[in-house]
Parts: sequence; structure tokens; C-alpha cells
Amino acid sequence: MKPLSWRLLTLIALVVLVPVLLGDAEAARRSGLAGNLLITDADDMFIFPQHNVTYVNRLIVDMDSDASSGNASLVFGNEDSWGLNFSTHRSDFLNGVVAGYWGGNDRGLFGSQFSPDLSGPSTQSPEDLQWFDVGFGWAMDENKAGVRLGIGLDADKTEVSSGPEAKDAANAFSIQGGLTLNETTDITAEVAFGSSDSTDTTPDPDRSLEGSVTQFAAGVRGFYEMGGFEWGFLGSLAFSSGDEDVVVGTATEKDEQSITQFMVGWGPVWNDQSEDWQAAGYVTLENQSQSTEPTGPDNNVDEAFFTFPGFRFAAEHRLKSWLWVRGGARSDYFFHSVESEFAGGTVEVTDRVYSFLWTAGVSADWAGFRFDGAINEPWVHAGPSFIGQNEDLFAFASATYNWGGTGAD
Repeated sequence: MKPLSWRLLTLIALVVLVPVLLGDAEAARRSGLAGNLLITDADDMFIFPQHNVTYVNRLIVDMDSDASSGNASLVFGNEDSWGLNFSTHRSDFLNGVVAGYWGGNDRGLFGSQFSPDLSGPSTQSPEDLQWFDVGFGWAMDENKAGVRLGIGLDADKTEVSSGPEAKDAANAFSIQGGLTLNETTDITAEVAFGSSDSTDTTPDPDRSLEGSVTQFAAGVRGFYEMGGFEWGFLGSLAFSSGDEDVVVGTATEKDEQSITQFMVGWGPVWNDQSEDWQAAGYVTLENQSQSTEPTGPDNNVDEAFFTFPGFRFAAEHRLKSWLWVRGGARSDYFFHSVESEFAGGTVEVTDRVYSFLWTAGVSADWAGFRFDGAINEPWVHAGPSFIGQNEDLFAFASATYNWGGTGAD
């Protein structure tokens, strides 16, 4: 049976991977904008919980390429006073703030070729937890406040009368709070905890694995005017720590892992007064570092990615009253270093890594109903191919029905 204590240590690594999600929601609009955070979107509810009051009275269904995975959110209330959000989804994230700032921002195209892979030597592939969320936001004149609570669960157990019990269990919990000041500056903070307990009977019937992880993240986003232009800025700081205990009889081996990261970003934002188009671009400076300290003769490994410059460009345009097109690009130049300590000495490796990725998307509106699709890249250049093209038209799709909320998008 496949052990699941990998879930929690892998979840720590996912703070720089997060290949498929934005916290709870996976809106295809922001996917088509390459995750640009200076263009506001309903996905902001899951980075800044105070915006539950901004995007009220709507049902959002996020449709992955597999019918068994995706997300659904029901948000209702009064945008002048309060908003309540109920969400359910499949997800391998642990912290929505980290997913929003460092992840692919809700799309499965941002894999290790884009984000630094700090997952270590493990070849295990993460699977999803089932998450349930409740978010609440309220307005106070020009200010807003909000909270979000989430719980993730997964468990399997097999009992055999003639052998040992086999089990796989993982649980996670997160609490998040946020403030919007003077309608221009968003602040958010989140702390999350997770644990796992599994029995691996393959090598030894007395072998079990236990894992735990704690993650904290805080972020800020703001807009201001200077020199006749609107400017936006971003900043975030996150820290994760976790351990995995391998227990065989009375012996225990402990592997400890921690990740620290920060980022800042700044750039111009353009909004057409007719609301027919908008664009934003910003440059980022980032650093992600991971330390792994196993017990026994294994190596201690310190790995770091310093990113500068990082670029985030995106724009969208209304072609018709009901039709939008959009595109975005993400570019990063990484200064990468790895230092390994072992019984015979130390090895240090440094290199440079460059990554670039573009995205495209489309939206259609009909009297309160909105469909968003992030287009798979082969379709942009080649169009449909009835022989040999296996890619779906949309890498991700979202359907939104709005019956009264006026929050943009």
C-alpha cells in the first residue's frame, strides 16, 4: 500500500510548486492572465478573504479536465455589508496565500519547468485532499475585513483478520484573516497545520510513518496613483516547517524540512474608462530556500532559488459586448544553489535557470452567466486537429452565474 506521510512533506514543497490551484478556487480567467495579481478577479476571495463581500450572489463551478476534480463556490450576501462563501474542492495545497503568490495561480500548466522544484529526492506524486471551506467578509465604510476556515481530509483503512491493519490518513486545517484599507490596500495572513499517519506493511509489518507540517504566510497588495499613472505593488513572506517520522518497532528516524520565501513586486496598471480593456505588468524579486535535515547517514541539503528579474505581464480586451479575449506571460531568471553535507565533506553547486511561459484565454457573458476558458497552447497556433491532437481545447474552464452581485468579474 502506498504510504501517505509524503503528503505533508510534499505539501511544504508545493509552496513553490502548487501546479494546479489557487487555494480554493481555480478560475480560468486568472489562468488566462498567467496568474497576474494586479488585475483583480473573483479568485481574490481565496487570497484575501475580505473580498467575500465584493463578489457576492454568485455560484462558481471550476471544471478540471477530469470530471472528478474541480471546485464549487456559493457566495451570497449584500456587497454593502456582508458576504458568506461556502466552497468544496479537490486540492493538494495547504495555504491559500502561498498558492496565490507563488503558485501557478489555479492552472495545471505551471509545473517544475516554471516554478523551482524544491521537492527533494522523493518521486512520489501528490494526490488531492477533499477540502471544505467557509469564508466571511464584511464592509465597514471604505474598509473591509474577512476570515476563512478550511479543513482537508483523506483516509483509507484496511483490516485483515490474519494480518496487520493497513491505514492511510491525512488531515489539514487552515485559518485566514484579511483587511482592505481605504479600498486600495489588501492585507492577508494565514496559518495552516497538517498531519498524516500511515502504515507501510510492504517492507515491515511493524513499519509506520507519521508526518506533520505547519505553514504561515502573509501578503499585501495595493494600488496608488503617481505621475499620472496607476501603480500596483505586491509583497509576501512565508515559512513552512515539517517532519516525517519513520517508526519501525521501537526505533524512530526523523526527517525535518523547512522552507522560507519572500517576494516583492511593482509595476503599472492600466484600466480603460470604458471598461473595454485592462492591462498590468510588474517586476518581481523573490527568494525561496529549503533546508532538509534527515537523521542517519543521509545528506543534509540546503537549496535556494533567488529570482531577479521576474516579469508578470497580462491584458484582456472586450471584442464584443459579450466576448472577452486575454493573454499573459510569466518570465523568471533564477540564481540556483545547492549545498550538500555528507560524511565525506561538502558539495556546492550553482547554476542559472531561465523560464518563460505564455497563456491565453477567452470569456463569454450572457445575462448574468459567464463562461471562462484557459486555452491549451496547441490550439492557439494550430487550431483543431481531428487527427492526432489529443489536447483539450481548454486547459481549465469555469462557469459563473451571478444573480445580483456587482463585483467586477
